[in-house]
Amino acid sequence: MLEAKLPVAFAVALAKLPATQATMRPRQHLAHFALSALLWLSGRSDAAPPATTSSHWAFQPLAPQTIPAVKGTARIRNPVDAFVLARLEAAGLHLSPAAPANALLRRLTFDLTGLPPTAEEAAAFSPALTPSHSLTLSPASGESERAGKWERENRTVERLLASPQFGERWGRWWLDAAGYADALNLDDDPENPK
Repeated sequence: MLEAKLPVAFAVALAKLPATQATMRPRQHLAHFALSALLWLSGRSDAAPPATTSSHWAFQPLAPQTIPAVKGTARIRNPVDAFVLARLEAAGLHLSPAAPANALLRRLTFDLTGLPPTAEEAAAFSPALTPSHSLTLSPASGESERAGKWERENRTVERLLASPQFGERWGRWWLDAAGYADALNLDDDPENPK
């Protein structure tokens, strides 16, 4: 029943728009065009079938997936990691070795803020940064050490995402996309003479 009322609603909206080209603003031109196209399409009998009949993967219903069994489970943090590792193993590839703590911290801070880590951040991230700081797992404490390392990495990422430097770094991209530019003496500023 709603489908039958839609063309009427479009026709009413079209009738309210000014009829002359001289008095129409650009937005009104666009609205007039869009409403006209919708009215034209609603009256067609040879319209395309609904997209839900498509065999494209995006239109398929969600189905529960079983987590694949993989050989190297030491680096799996969540089920998505298992799917990635299964695809790598099927291709005969493997994960690269884990990055040392100081390299990981540098990558995180440069990627998220564009700045190197401070000495205080390095000390907080890995209290024992030594050349042999790599994670060695003993049968008794392996899981707790791994969980502690992952928790420390997660806290660092959350802290960097909440920092003003993250906003400054990514705000620059948005300002570039918007075409923002500063100009001196734009408004005849007396503080900045020509």
